[in-house]
Amino acid sequence: MRLQLERTGQLPGQKKWHCYSITLPSFELYWHNHEAYELTFIYAGYGKRLVGDNIAYFKKGDLVLLGPYLPHSWVSDITCPQPVQAFVLQLSPDFLELLIQIPGMDDLQQLLKAAKFGLCLNDKKSIVYSFLKELEGANPSIISNAKLLLLFNKLCSLKQSKLASDVYCNMPSNGLMLSRLNKVLQWLNNNFTNPNLQLSNAANLLHMQESAFSKFFKKHTGQTFTSFLNELRITNACRLLVETDEAIALIAYTCGFGNISYFNRTFLSKRGITPKEYRKRYN
Repeated sequence: MRLQLERTGQLPGQKKWHCYSITLPSFELYWHNHEAYELTFIYAGYGKRLVGDNIAYFKKGDLVLLGPYLPHSWVSDITCPQPVQAFVLQLSPDFLELLIQIPGMDDLQQLLKAAKFGLCLNDKKSIVYSFLKELEGANPSIISNAKLLLLFNKLCSLKQSKLASDVYCNMPSNGLMLSRLNKVLQWLNNNFTNPNLQLSNAANLLHMQESAFSKFFKKHTGQTFTSFLNELRITNACRLLVETDEAIALIAYTCGFGNISYFNRTFLSKRGITPKEYRKRYN
């Protein structure tokens, strides 16, 4: 079972919103999108979060708001203890469109506009979690819109970090494309620590010419194959730098980099600081 919403983008019974929790042995990588807005709170688990062309490390307390049709996936780290749990609130765009017509909802309108690229929200006190617990499994016809407005008011007050880049463009998806893309993304996630991975290996996996595969991959992920692979590796390295005392050189090799010089250059390019500075800042 995967952490995902309805691929049709339709809420159960055409509801205006739907809130539920999901508990699994692990979050599997499954790249998908849908029509609904989605607010996801990670209650247990850690790993990598993919949103558009952004890859980042997530852990307990991660709170993300996604706009319609923005591709995404959460995937547990192999070392993550079981089980993992998330609370998810998905909302109909039509319902939210009605709410922002209420006078004084300018902040909500801006929040939903920014959610087009995905937002990571900083909620250190987990107040949003309390809202989601109250809404979990509730009937939208019983819960007043005022309760939702209180939640959105809280979301608007939180510190926001945009996820997907300004140049990322949501591409139309179909079953065949999703199947092919997920095949290669799952393969990459399972093998990124192998320093010998090549674009040709991924192209062969889909029985494609390298040039055709490169165009396909960039079109649907917003990144080149090499950039995406390095982002997976650097994201894993960030976790190890913060959570372990392993030598930086060992972390580089553990994450799939063939030499420490290339690791340092790539890390600086991706994060804007050196691995040593990153460890000092976040440890």
